[in-house]
Amino acid sequence: MKAASRGTLFFQVWLQRSGMALMLWLAGMTPVACLAAWGACLVLGLEQAWLLSGFTGWGGFWGLPVFVATLFPQVVFYIPVFWLLLSWALAKERRIRTAGFLILLLVLGMGTALEVWLNPGFVSLLVSHCPF
Repeated sequence: MKAASRGTLFFQVWLQRSGMALMLWLAGMTPVACLAAWGACLVLGLEQAWLLSGFTGWGGFWGLPVFVATLFPQVVFYIPVFWLLLSWALAKERRIRTAGFLILLLVLGMGTALEVWLNPGFVSLLVSHCPF
């Protein structure tokens, strides 16, 4: 099986991240916006809990820094994007913010670029120095 190129991986990860952002953005303009916002928080929290338990099961205490390293560079972009989407979903006024959403997609692209190109090297460097 041939490994995917970084460009293909970037596109796949960006589609996943932007798909979730699109669903949250669209749900934010409906009467069930609050439920959708909390559902997105639940899904993201469960994903992170699953990763944390896997890394700590794999490396014990040293799984914690590895878990943080898997989040580090891209989370700087992802947290503000999803925070803004959640604040739009929980706002009392239901407005279509197309220009703002397109800017958020660009910021998600920057986070995805860090996740695809910078993060693997960062994590492998940390894992190579862990004492297990």
